[in-house]
Amino acid sequence: MLENQCTSMKDLQKIHAHLLKTGLANDTVAASRILAFSASPAGDINYACMVFRHIKEPNPFIWNTIIRGFSESQNPKTAISLFTEMLVASEIEPQRLTYPSVFKAYAQDGLAKIGAHHGRVIKSGLERDKFIRNTIIHMYGNFGFLSEARELFDENLECDNVAWNSMAMGLSKCGEVSEFKRLFDKMPSRNSVSWNSMISGFVRNGKYAEALDLFGKMQMERIRPSEFTMVSLLNASAQPGAIGQGEWILEYIKKNGIQTNGIVVTAIINMYCKCGRASKRLFAFFTLP
Repeated sequence: MLENQCTSMKDLQKIHAHLLKTGLANDTVAASRILAFSASPAGDINYACMVFRHIKEPNPFIWNTIIRGFSESQNPKTAISLFTEMLVASEIEPQRLTYPSVFKAYAQDGLAKIGAHHGRVIKSGLERDKFIRNTIIHMYGNFGFLSEARELFDENLECDNVAWNSMAMGLSKCGEVSEFKRLFDKMPSRNSVSWNSMISGFVRNGKYAEALDLFGKMQMERIRPSEFTMVSLLNASAQPGAIGQGEWILEYIKKNGIQTNGIVVTAIINMYCKCGRASKRLFAFFTLP
């Protein structure tokens, strides 16, 4: 039923009620399935927490599931608290799949300076695990701890795109534009995230011409831009004298059917307002087919 008939929390609650009535809710496998759905993006993390608290002896899968759910929620600090609880109050040891969620929660909550149990990973012999290493690099790079990130990232090793992108984004956020560009040029392979990050990095550091030039190269390599690319380019156009460039970008958005979500719309409004062309131009854009 959970696999074939459960597509929403309403469905889940009906099944869960049936399990409670029959006593099957005490079965670890059934409870873990209920927990997994409620901790997923389609579920309700608070409901997941309630389910978790009623499981008497959580196994590693159950701990990993609830920690991961909170690390991806609006309250990542709870993931850190649950991880600490697992270490202190249970006999379950962290596993390979536990740490990425923990480091992600630290990065979300802005607590990279704590070290985030990095030493525990080293003692466990998991530091070279690619999945774990990538999340630690992202955590350190996201908050400007570049020396710590560089200790883990070695461009001469066989790092994947996630590690390269995380390191590059960290350099960009710290204003290390030349180093960021050098790393981008040296990437063994570049995906859309790499290009978007580079364009965003140029815009963030006031390198608007470089951002537009890179967008041209991105088109030449037939990499389809996302709405995030467009937001960066619109932000680059939100300056006096750049309205022509901004309207070219708007035409590109319409012509290529790029999704205009709330973030894109906000960037469009911001661009027109800063260029002093807010009223008629905005009306024309949002009313044209």
